[in-house]
Order: sequence, then C-alpha cells, then structure tokens
Amino acid sequence: MKQDVREKLRKIKMLAMDVDGVLTDGGMIYDETGEVLKRFDAHDGYGLKILQEGGIRAAIITFNKSKVILARAKLLGIEDLTRGEADKLGALTAICEKRGLSFEEVAYVGDDFLDLPVLRRVGFSVAVANAVSELKREVDYITRRHGGRGAIREVCDLLLNAKKGKDRVLGVIPARYESRRFPGKALQPIDGIPMVVRTCENARRAGLDEVLVATDDRRILEACEAHGCRAVMTSRDCRNGLERSAEVARNVRADIVIDIQADEPFLPAEAIEILKTEMIENPLLQTATLAANCRDSRLLQDPNIVKVVTDERGRALYFSRSALPNRTDSTPGFLRHLGIYAFREEALRTYADRPPGELESLERLEQLRVLEHGESMHVFRFDTDCRAVNVPEDLDDPHADGNTQA
Repeated sequence: MKQDVREKLRKIKMLAMDVDGVLTDGGMIYDETGEVLKRFDAHDGYGLKILQEGGIRAAIITFNKSKVILARAKLLGIEDLTRGEADKLGALTAICEKRGLSFEEVAYVGDDFLDLPVLRRVGFSVAVANAVSELKREVDYITRRHGGRGAIREVCDLLLNAKKGKDRVLGVIPARYESRRFPGKALQPIDGIPMVVRTCENARRAGLDEVLVATDDRRILEACEAHGCRAVMTSRDCRNGLERSAEVARNVRADIVIDIQADEPFLPAEAIEILKTEMIENPLLQTATLAANCRDSRLLQDPNIVKVVTDERGRALYFSRSALPNRTDSTPGFLRHLGIYAFREEALRTYADRPPGELESLERLEQLRVLEHGESMHVFRFDTDCRAVNVPEDLDDPHADGNTQA
C-alpha cells in the first residue's frame, strides 16, 4: 500500500458509480408529474465537473429507471449512462469496450451487493461510508463521507491529487507557554537552546518543505525568531495543538501537515521523515502517527506515557494514559505513542471543525477526536528510546525506557 497505490490511481481514466446511496443524499422532492426526485449533493456534482475537466471520464450505472437521472447526467456532463441495469459488470464491460478502456483503468464506487461483481474487477474499488459491511471488506478504499454527502467529491479529489506532482509537506510545531505539569516548558533551555527551537531544528532535518512554530504567546514567538526559526501567532481559542496546526494550514499551502509536539525535542529527524514518506507514498492515508515498542513495565502505569493499541492492519483502536493493554502476565512490552501526527490538509480541517469528544476530554488526548468520529489513524512503528518532556525530571534522563533506536 505504498507507491503501487499511487501508481494504481494514476492509471484511472474513468470513474463509474451507482446513483442511489452513492450520488443522492436520501432527501426527496417531487416534480410536476409526481415522480420522486432524489437530491444530489452539490459537492459531488462539482467534484465530477472538475474530474472530467482533469481528463478522467465519469459513468453512471444504476438499477434506478428514473428519467430524472438523464437530466442529472446531462447537467453533470456524463455521457456514459446505463439505467435499470442489474448486471452492472456487463454494463461496465460495454462502456469500457466503447471507450477502449480496460478494467484496470476504471475506479468504481458502490454501496450494495449489486455492485460487488464490479468492485472485484476494477482497478480501484471504493465503498461509501454507509455501504453494507460486506462490501467494505472487499474494497481498496472506504470514503470518510456518506453517499450523497460528499463521498464522490472525496474520490474525485483522490484521483486528481494522485495525478498531480509532489505533495507539499508542512511541518507545524504547536507551542504554548502554559502547561499543567510544566509551565513554560516550551522555552526550557536544552544545551542553551529553547526546547521548542530544538524541536524545530530536528524537524528541519527531515526534509519537509517548510517548518514553522505556531504559538499564542509572544515570548515563544520572539525566542524562535531570535534563533532563526519561523513562528506565527495563532488564536488563544485553539483547544489543542492539532487545532493550532489546522489554523496555520488554512493560511499556508500544504497537502500534508506534520504536527510535531513542541515537547518532543529528542525525536529523531528520521522518525519525522518516515511519517512524511508513508503519507506521500500512500495517498489513501488520511491520518497517521508513530509509536515505539517499550519494554519497561514501570512505564505502563505512568500517566505521562501515552499508550496505544492497534488492530492487525496497524490502525489505532485506542489511546490512553492508563495501562493499555491491562496485562495480567509478566511479559513486558507495550506500544508507547510518540508526539507526532500526519494529516491530509482536508482531514485536519475537518478535525478542527468538530467539537471535542467525551473520551478526548477525559483522557486529555487530542488524537481521540479522530477515533470518536469513526475515522481511522494508522500507527507506524519507530523504535526509539527518546522521551517527550512532560515534567522537569524528563530533562534529566530523556532516554529512560531501555529501547534501542531502529
């Protein structure tokens, strides 16, 4: 799921889709004859327009026989339309033969069992977020949005972004002066250099397109500028670091935003580079983070050490300050979360527009907002013995858990 994904997306020359459950949002109106008309999402319609302007055809294959679909297809500039068709694979075969395309050059978006034969054959298969569960297990990608509510626009953007040039990666280090456990720690000197500046210098070595510090405190701004680090002022209304990074990303162009916590001055540049590379090479990833194997069982009970558990595909199941997992044996080892995140720009904007969840507030862990809204965060492994600075004592021994760097 790395470079081969991007190459697979770059081969796509046609996006085909169903209508009901994919292009309509479930809202209904009636025309003068009494025929039911289902609403189309404006974001989806615009997405199909820009997709076709970008050189990728669009096709509709639907079991629905409504004449209204003819008008909708014409309005959207879609020439390939098949209505009242249960054999969607046969319909797509006919369209491909007409257009001189192979299945490998087709992406298909579906939501029910009639779409399954097609999804198993095309070059890139997609299920909308509200599709039947069986479908989701078969596809290459599941949209973050429901059908009729921006899912098609999401796929259009994915296809067009895969065909463009190199992603621009922005590194943001959110930093505030106040800290519950360690006030002023962002400016705490490490070998004579403020902590936030050291974190910034590490990020610069990771080959990001731009790195800047985002703060709401002029003392931090001035300290960064004095050491040659670019810094910007952000609103005091930001509730956490990711919201602060999102505010910056609204004003600085970026395809991918790497959020590095200011209290990670010992995080190696290669860790940042790994996360950057994973996001660039796999355009399907929306959010990701890093975790290290930890063998010190004493740290399992330390609330300053954030623990994470993942599923078999590496997606986060939960983050916690409590022991996770709650081990009943003497076998040491757990995954220790590292203070760094990667977001696609739109995913970060969506994150900031949402209210904090109950678990996020209870655990005081910003990343839980992603999981609480039903989305996934991939966790990549980077074994390192470096530790974040949570309390003054962490400056005495930043390499305290006995691991070795990968």
